[in-house]
Amino acid sequence: MKIAFCGDSFAADITDSPYPTWQWLLSKEYKAEILCKGKYGISLFHSYEIMIENIEEADYLIFCITDASRLSNPFKLPITTQHAEDKNAFIDIVDNKRYTHSHGISNSRFDIKELQTAVKYYYKMLYDDSHMETTHRGLLREIESVVKKNNKKCIFLKSFEHSFCEYVPTYSVWGNLSLYENISMEEFKYMTKTQLDEINRGGDFRHNHLNEKNNYNMYLFLKNIIDKDDFTSSEKNMINYFSN
Repeated sequence: MKIAFCGDSFAADITDSPYPTWQWLLSKEYKAEILCKGKYGISLFHSYEIMIENIEEADYLIFCITDASRLSNPFKLPITTQHAEDKNAFIDIVDNKRYTHSHGISNSRFDIKELQTAVKYYYKMLYDDSHMETTHRGLLREIESVVKKNNKKCIFLKSFEHSFCEYVPTYSVWGNLSLYENISMEEFKYMTKTQLDEINRGGDFRHNHLNEKNNYNMYLFLKNIIDKDDFTSSEKNMINYFSN
């Protein structure tokens, strides 16, 4: 079995330390080869590109669908609304030579200050949520079209409450809870002030933004779908797996 884990940071951590993540548990359960994983802050379009690279080999695709507001860019960097006001955004990039592109009007070499300015004023002056949501729905249709064409089994998970932008899948199965609002945020109730402060500063200590228990619960939910092997397009109930 070969599994492609696609999407954003809810699918980004594959490890067994200090606790096993849901992707790691699935890979061990089925002795599966992992073809790819999610990336922090990435847009849906870049997740789609990663899926395309792995679609032929994959037996299963498990796709965490991110928020429509994230920006695609020729450098394939994570760009979210938080980057617009973050003066330290992209500061950890030291090898600027890696980030060149041949897309768009003209070729560009990566420049942190220029990119920071562009992101700030794009969100301030050009960003249109209606346009982004429509584009997002179009990408979801395209993802499903590719999955259907290649006869693959696909599970959609909503990273955020509005990740589907009212799109209803027609070929994939999907969970009925949002990973952030319905599961990850619920864990906040049991955290210390120090832990909450760390998360507010952008330093989530949890793998896939989920604690050990909920990583295991996610594994059980997905394992149940795979074991039943019914991929008729339908919404799957996650509530019993994540009830407190």
